[in-house]
Amino acid sequence: MSLDTQNRSRDYLYGRLLAVAENTESYALYLAGEKSATTAERYMQRFAEHPFATWRNIELALKPYQERLRNNGQKILAYRRSAKSWNYLPLMISPATTN
Repeated sequence: MSLDTQNRSRDYLYGRLLAVAENTESYALYLAGEKSATTAERYMQRFAEHPFATWRNIELALKPYQERLRNNGQKILAYRRSAKSWNYLPLMISPATTN
């Protein structure tokens, strides 16, 4: 499946956010040699039912992993992609699509 930058569907955009969160945290865990479920994995069912309310929990849980990656100076393609997605996706999800 390829990235569809024209798709403005709430489900699709929230799915992208969840994928970026999963990628970011799993890479930080991999670098640290840790093996545990990611926040995105743990909240997936709740996220499917209540994406707007659940996203805040996932976003807050990701902060330490994002900092860990920044502090390690890791400059890889996957991380750059996730950083771009963080900046771009919230603009695409309007308050009307958060219900």
